[in-house]
Amino acid sequence: MENVILDTHQYEAFSKWPANATLDDYCQGYDDRLKEAENVKYDVFNGEWALATDTCVQFLNGFNDHRDPYDKPCAWVDCPKPYLPKDTAVDLNRTAEIQGPYG
Repeated sequence: MENVILDTHQYEAFSKWPANATLDDYCQGYDDRLKEAENVKYDVFNGEWALATDTCVQFLNGFNDHRDPYDKPCAWVDCPKPYLPKDTAVDLNRTAEIQGPYG
């Protein structure tokens, strides 16, 4: 085949790491996985990545979905407020109990 590129996305938060893992551990694991691209017969493009180490972060595992796939408890994180001027900004209904869409 010609003109083939493999696009890969690396997300540390979806890797199972021990509770005592350090930032160096995460970075080394990321580097190790990227080195695996040398064994692929096509060029590999790392199109997207995140060093987030926890799936509880807002929007990482789905919009307003705070269920951790490894059964860790997650704290609710409020959506950020708009940064645009008030005459053009659209904010969500912050008085609603819960809002969709959901993850």
